[in-house]
Amino acid sequence: GVIVDQQNDQLKLRGKNGVIVQIDGKQTFLSQQELMTLLRNTPSDNIEKIELITNPSSKYDAAGNSGIINIKMKKNKNYGSNGNINLSGGYAQQPRGSASVSLNNRAGKVSSFFNAGTFYSEGFNNNEIYRIIPFENKTTIFDQRTERINKSKYHNLRVGVDYFLTDKTTIGVLASGFYNNWNNPFGETNTRILNQDLSLQRTFKTEVLNGNKMKNGSINLNLKHQFDDKGKELTFDVDYVGYNGRGKGSLNTRYAKPDGSADGAPEIVRTNMPSNIDIAVAKLDYTAPLGKGKFETGLKSSYVTSNNTMVYETFQDVWTIDNSRSNQFKYLENVNAGYLNYSGSLSKKIKIQLGLRAEHTHSIGNSITLNTKKDRNYINLFPSVFLTNQLDTNNVLNFSYSRRIDRPNYQLLNPFEFYLDPYTFQKGNPNLKPQYTNSFQLTHIFKNIINTSFGYSLTKDLISDELPQQIASENKTFVSAYNLDQQNAFNLTLSAPIRIQKWWNIQVNATGIYNHTKSIYLDAPLSLKQYSWNGYANSQFTLKKGWSAEISGYYNSKALYGLYQTKAMYALNAGVQKSLFNKKATIRVNVNDIFWTNRFRGHALYEDINFRVKSEWPSRQVRVSLAYN
Repeated sequence: GVIVDQQNDQLKLRGKNGVIVQIDGKQTFLSQQELMTLLRNTPSDNIEKIELITNPSSKYDAAGNSGIINIKMKKNKNYGSNGNINLSGGYAQQPRGSASVSLNNRAGKVSSFFNAGTFYSEGFNNNEIYRIIPFENKTTIFDQRTERINKSKYHNLRVGVDYFLTDKTTIGVLASGFYNNWNNPFGETNTRILNQDLSLQRTFKTEVLNGNKMKNGSINLNLKHQFDDKGKELTFDVDYVGYNGRGKGSLNTRYAKPDGSADGAPEIVRTNMPSNIDIAVAKLDYTAPLGKGKFETGLKSSYVTSNNTMVYETFQDVWTIDNSRSNQFKYLENVNAGYLNYSGSLSKKIKIQLGLRAEHTHSIGNSITLNTKKDRNYINLFPSVFLTNQLDTNNVLNFSYSRRIDRPNYQLLNPFEFYLDPYTFQKGNPNLKPQYTNSFQLTHIFKNIINTSFGYSLTKDLISDELPQQIASENKTFVSAYNLDQQNAFNLTLSAPIRIQKWWNIQVNATGIYNHTKSIYLDAPLSLKQYSWNGYANSQFTLKKGWSAEISGYYNSKALYGLYQTKAMYALNAGVQKSLFNKKATIRVNVNDIFWTNRFRGHALYEDINFRVKSEWPSRQVRVSLAYN
């Protein structure tokens, strides 16, 4: 049920956004875009397993309405030194490549690891937008095509040391960081402005150049103490994460009359956006046996501050700051939480887990230039219930319920405006409220192999982050995030492995989704009903003499994405690998999206909003990689 939305750099689980990603049980504290970059550059050889927690207990943060993805990295516990090197090169109409090294060492009471990687890619993003804008008995049509080329250099480092004080006490230090340099050396939007009868009114060309440099550093101190062999345990974690970024951009727009002659002076603007983010987190967890079950409790406190400045300048003989668009935005968020959790047995066949989490949130969003401040202070309770019934030796039935919250992040709250061209932009919404979700799930497991799951969730104040609006009098269209009243979401998921032959295994997953969103939007009733489904199949072949192969594919049916009715998206992938040197090395060749079918097509039609969007990017990739252990 996991969908990777590469167009919008998002992860979805069972048709819903709001996925929390952890690595070795620790939250990454990365923005969605930086997280996707990290995952793209993480060799699969370094991953032991991936856990999907679709309805987390009260031990976990209440954030993440669709659940948690926990990526567990391999850790060699043997004494001595070992490691692996990965080299990868690929082509997707532009070149890309990566290299990484992972080392482990254990001697005496000290265990340490070192991971480092570098990634380089060139890509593109092409968009076509066709807008019909009515205003005062007059209709204007915008026919646009945008072409962009992007380049990215990404370097990351992860170092950790565990020291075993005794057989029952371990202290550890984990440090990590990355440097990402992304730039858009070429971007061009060509637009035809048409009258209602499709006659040409005007044209314009906008040249867009963007760039962003982001540095990140984090450190984690942890302690784990086992009091006895019966499960009595104490863990303590302290985290600090810091970001430092600087974004720059420029737009140069030149207008022309239908005959091609210049129409007025060009519009030239540039932006400068420095940003700083600091995150501090402390967490204490205690586990002990209680009766015939287990008792868990813990405390957590997190403190986040961000400071973002947007300097917007226009050029008319000299550069002049545009105070109407420049701004400084500061955001502070403090969340303090505590939880209680008990798991035990009601009978030989029925197990139960009950939990309650309390979170106090204090956030302040301060738009200094606009002189507006949003100060929120609230306390919430988040109960959870889990029941497991072992019906017989082959059948297990699980039921779970939890209440969750998703707070708007500072990127969505930030009121800055980001322009594609003078008539198309994106901006934040400082008035966003948190959304609350009540989730229910019923799962049937047959022979520990076939999983069938039915889920229902009710979300109030749903945060929808890609809703369009228009300023019809100025022919402008923009997207922003808004709270919609509520969403009812249903999903049915089937997951099963199929063994055709000893050398041929297939894994099949299928998810059916129905979402119904109701609200008042643009002063009119909004009712969005979505029936959709997605399927994934992976066929693995174990061949002779160290050869193996894989064919996989997915299909996402047409669906609603905000107000956009999107068309189906699908792709077919294939790969082959060969083990070398007594399985110490592996060489792989794979092709993603062989027929280049993974493209976005959408149409939004609501009130005075009427436009179509097409988008494509280099999803078809050929890659060769070498791993040596």
